[in-house]
Amino acid sequence: MNTRELRIGNLVKCKMSNDAAVYTVMAIDGINLKVMLSGARFCTWYDEDKLQPILLTEELLLRCGFEKCSDFGGGADYYSGIIDLSQQFIPTTSDRYYASVIIDGAKKLKYLHELQNFVFSLTGSEFDVSKL
Repeated sequence: MNTRELRIGNLVKCKMSNDAAVYTVMAIDGINLKVMLSGARFCTWYDEDKLQPILLTEELLLRCGFEKCSDFGGGADYYSGIIDLSQQFIPTTSDRYYASVIIDGAKKLKYLHELQNFVFSLTGSEFDVSKL
């Protein structure tokens, strides 16, 4: 992972960890390309090549409060009240009932930190990931 993609508060995994734990980015050293991660009982600096992004999945979106919408009316596939996403996790301009239109220039969101950063850039507020 590239430290330039991250913000404090993003969630990532660590390649060195044998568990499926999710860690919070607590600090970023852009010069030495290290990130401080907060675990259950510690904070430790890791090189950026030891970080692993968390893949966006339907299960993860549902745990974060998104609703999967039915296809009547052609609205967004995933709706949160803050952001709508297509089935391919591309931001759309619709709400849950009207025709879904992909935002011009929007790229597919592949990882949780990308979704967190996108929501923050739109709203100025952190995306709630407390249920993960």
